[in-house]
Amino acid sequence: MGITAGTGTATISGGVVTPTKVGTVTVTASVAATANYAAYTATSKQITISKRTVTWSAPTRTNRVYNGSNQTIFAVGSCSAGGQMQYSTNNSTWSTSIPYT
Repeated sequence: MGITAGTGTATISGGVVTPTKVGTVTVTASVAATANYAAYTATSKQITISKRTVTWSAPTRTNRVYNGSNQTIFAVGSCSAGGQMQYSTNNSTWSTSIPYT
């Protein structure tokens, strides 16, 4: 299997095509003959990779007064298109869980 010219880009790993850039790519599949099987003539398929609109809402700060218990410091943010909002209090360790103080 291979990828030929197009305006987009994609990778192939383990027979799975993964788009990596908007545009078109042509995937060509063929199989060489073996002792048990005849060769499979190359077949091509053009794939169009379209841009997806993503919307998100930022987390908002919550005003808290210390009460001796862990409290969330942010109200949840959201991300469309299957994305996940991630949070960090040190800008190096990220998690989908809301941080506590």
